[in-house]
Amino acid sequence: MTKEERYVVYNQLEILKHLNPEQMEDYEKDQRTLEIGSDSDIEEMLEFLHGTAESVKSEVYGILEMFRTINDRYDKLKTPDDGIKEYSIKFHGFDENEEFEHYAYCCYLIREMDKYNEQQGVELNSHYPHLNRYRNMLARYQEIEQSYLDNDQSIYSDLTLDDIKYIIG
Repeated sequence: MTKEERYVVYNQLEILKHLNPEQMEDYEKDQRTLEIGSDSDIEEMLEFLHGTAESVKSEVYGILEMFRTINDRYDKLKTPDDGIKEYSIKFHGFDENEEFEHYAYCCYLIREMDKYNEQQGVELNSHYPHLNRYRNMLARYQEIEQSYLDNDQSIYSDLTLDDIKYIIG
């Protein structure tokens, strides 16, 4: 961070002290870090601004789209004796501690960007890692999706109960 950038952030913190006096101590601490902290101290202070890797974004979108498709098709195809436990086709979120990047981006999409509205009531912090299971499901889903594309079909309208059973493993 250049001296000019530090100066701008310092002044923004000065303004925030007056707008949010209850957080004045935090802002003053950050100002001191900007004044005399090392580059790594400043990096640590700004760590929350890391953004999301494209690979995480793509994976989260893929997982949410997969669950949307599976659930939409299952709602149309289900029978009382189809052998599919509805729990196994529901999205259960990500573990906030173990899968934080996926969890944070998922929350951003659903809660802040109003995407995947069908997941609005879901507790997005699963408190248990699900990413490996989702990745296995996604690989099988993409395999089926590709076979449908190769045959000029659509996974959105042609996915079968057997396909769903295969996806959920």
